[in-house]
Amino acid sequence: MGHRRHEEAPLWKEAYQFTLRIYRLTRIFPALERQQLARQLRNAAGAILMNIAEALDRTSEVDKDQFVSMAYASASESEYLLSLVQQMGYAKTLRLRAMAESLCSQLANAGRELRLERR
Repeated sequence: MGHRRHEEAPLWKEAYQFTLRIYRLTRIFPALERQQLARQLRNAAGAILMNIAEALDRTSEVDKDQFVSMAYASASESEYLLSLVQQMGYAKTLRLRAMAESLCSQLANAGRELRLERR
């Protein structure tokens, strides 16, 4: 995670594409859900993106790890919310859930690497 400009980092790019897809998906939600579930899902996806950017722009390994952990939590939240979207019958979310799972895996690896670097 040694990128200074977060827009160049592959993980940030993947999170950006995920966020765009979430925004497109939530446009088709029923009106009530656009105010509730869609907002939660958009916030979670956006938080992944922002926390990755924060982690990449920090110099302290402890700070980086904190932001990676927050991004991981938001990716997990997104994955759960996407399951709910599918269970409610609003959309098929298999591909988006796979993206969220991939982000979780990459963020978990990034967190492990940061903790190993501190040893």
